[in-house]
Amino acid sequence: YFLANRAWLQVTGLERLPPGGIDDAALFPPALAGQVRANDTRCLVAGEPLVVEESGHIGGSWRTYLSSKFPLRDESGRATAVCGVSIDI
Repeated sequence: YFLANRAWLQVTGLERLPPGGIDDAALFPPALAGQVRANDTRCLVAGEPLVVEESGHIGGSWRTYLSSKFPLRDESGRATAVCGVSIDI
């Protein structure tokens, strides 16, 4: 994670993201971190948008999110990163 809005930072208990970003394993319990990483990888490999439900303990409570993920592409059109927008449902 290199960029996040204030609401997401509050849920994860962070004041700001550290320089250089932070990964799923540093933010979430192992089961949720694996779920999020697997979905990000699916999106990146397919190079296509993906909509999924992601559930787990975040910020001391159980939460379920509807997450829309899409690849970010470099100047040659290659998918190199994933951007996501998640809605707490």
